Amino acid sequence: MIVNGRTTPQISEKLFIAPSTVETHRRKLIEKLGVENATKGLIKYALENNLFKNDG
Repeated sequence: MIVNGRTTPQISEKLFIAPSTVETHRRKLIEKLGVENATKGLIKYALENNLFKNDG
């Protein structure tokens, strides 16, 4: 969903979780993957590793 440009509120609504939970997961992904930020790093990582899916 991040790759598709979804915002934290959009992701939390779709997954039925709190916005703070989305932010926590986003932060942990950034830390674990060693990327700079969600906009550049996570998207680049997802594309390079064929993790991109269209979430509609």
